[in-house]
Amino acid sequence: MDYFTEDITVTSNMPTDEERARIVDDYLTANIKDEVQMGLACEYISSLDPYDKFALSLSIGLLGTSFDLLKSNGFKEWLKLNGKQKKE
Repeated sequence: MDYFTEDITVTSNMPTDEERARIVDDYLTANIKDEVQMGLACEYISSLDPYDKFALSLSIGLLGTSFDLLKSNGFKEWLKLNGKQKKE
């Protein structure tokens, strides 16, 4: 049984791809004002696979104002692995 497609409570309550993209876009616009940081955040998000993008939109939605992409472990690790430095 495929629980993700058979369970109506899961599929009917899940945001669409467009809604998840809007959640992330709204977060970025509201919380990242520096152009360099915005560029890094967008580059990081673009590097994520679909599952990680889904998890990001859920994190933003569930954690609200306590979520900080620039302080997240995933973003910090991505900066290290890609030789980028976050400008404060």
